[in-house]
Amino acid sequence: MHKLAESEVCLLLDTYMYLNYDEAEDGQKLKDILSNMANLPEYEAGGIHRGEFEILEKAIIKNPELGELQIDAQSSGLGYDSGTNACIFREQSTETVYVVYRGTGDGEWLDNGLGMTETSTLQQQRALSYFEEVLDAGKVAEGQRIIVTGHSKGGNKAQYVTMESTSGDLIDRCYSIDGQGFSKAAVGRWRARYSHGKYEARTSKLYGINGENDYINVLGLSIIPLNNIRYLHTPVEKGNIAGYHDIKYLFATEKEDGQVVFNGQSNYLVSSQKEWGIFGRRLSDQIMALPMEERADVRRQSCS
Repeated sequence: MHKLAESEVCLLLDTYMYLNYDEAEDGQKLKDILSNMANLPEYEAGGIHRGEFEILEKAIIKNPELGELQIDAQSSGLGYDSGTNACIFREQSTETVYVVYRGTGDGEWLDNGLGMTETSTLQQQRALSYFEEVLDAGKVAEGQRIIVTGHSKGGNKAQYVTMESTSGDLIDRCYSIDGQGFSKAAVGRWRARYSHGKYEARTSKLYGINGENDYINVLGLSIIPLNNIRYLHTPVEKGNIAGYHDIKYLFATEKEDGQVVFNGQSNYLVSSQKEWGIFGRRLSDQIMALPMEERADVRRQSCS
């Protein structure tokens, strides 16, 4: 059977994080977690998280090795706030460990805005603390590949951890899915810290996978090399602008009646962004060109 590409695994694990399921036990296999969820109302037909559940269910049927991944080091069990929301998934072969961060959680909207003006934010620092704790606890063995990933705010955290961690050399790759960029101050600090080609060596580990109409990945200054950025087709129902940033729609197929169905495989690559992504980039460029205090005013107004 075809082995899933690690980028596809990241997309699926990032989707799992939106199931908001708190009953998984460290060491459980993903297939068993889904089995325990199957009869809960929020994951059944018409349930609030049915789309995400269906994507993972179909993916495991097609790729049973995905279901064998084991969850561990859930942030909720390590004393972190609900906004941090991270865990790791490991292959049974122990070859690869995936460090996964959820998108914007409780109390994080203001933190998103701060990320456009500050060198670092509280939630970025907590994401880094979680990563360092996982390493210190021996959750990653010597020689294992570390892949860091997340969607939206989680993608921003994954990038931040890759750039900021003193153990960043251990990270093999970072996959940011629709993850926003950073402030001028943050990028300037990294450029000063990683001189003599070290900045480029560190950013070369960053990969961006974005919806063609996603309007969040374009915010702030991107540090992902252009050659490492890919765009996926994202069909949404008419008028569903929020869907352009919803991870489910990276797995969607449009039907003749305009509705969509969710598949267990992500959509095909497209060559460039579409209108909403282009508009978001132009707006972000104008905001980032403002003087510091005016940018802070925009941040305060957008987060209030």
